[in-house]
Amino acid sequence: ITYMALHAGVAHLIANLFLQIIVGIPLEMVHGPWRPFLLYILGGLAGSLCVSMFDEYTNIVGASAGCYALVGAHVANIINYWSIMPYAMVRLVLFLLIFFIDIGISAYRKYALDERSVSYTSHLGGAAMGLIMGSIVLDGIRKEENRTVWKKLRVYGGLAVGIIFLLIGAAYNIWFPQKTREED
Repeated sequence: ITYMALHAGVAHLIANLFLQIIVGIPLEMVHGPWRPFLLYILGGLAGSLCVSMFDEYTNIVGASAGCYALVGAHVANIINYWSIMPYAMVRLVLFLLIFFIDIGISAYRKYALDERSVSYTSHLGGAAMGLIMGSIVLDGIRKEENRTVWKKLRVYGGLAVGIIFLLIGAAYNIWFPQKTREED
């Protein structure tokens, strides 16, 4: 996950910082620094595993997978606290709009413009991990609902899906190591 500390230029760095500030600070204000940090790192790991499985010839740099894990976690947070969150629908639409516009632009750059350095799969992996694990990690505000069947299903189901996702990615990389372009 060290690729998250590198960036492809100043514009890439600024875009990731902007997303971290817009999404990360509100999550930290409500949930403290460690929960969003955990999601950020898990998103980076999930993003790198997705790239290695589905887009193996793309070299990845940047914190986009971690940033999109925060976006996915914010969406999970909106869904978790829909009834008490002000402007929940506006927030949900805004975050989904940002996500789908970025995925669309990244896919267009990769396939239409043939830019091999763009990896939208890392964004997808980070967002998926943020959405799955965000509903668990960021669930600490309402204590009265902690014993409901829905809560248990969400926690254990989300943990199972997240762990299975990471194990499949790791197993794929062990059994089918990435080939270089010369080996193909």
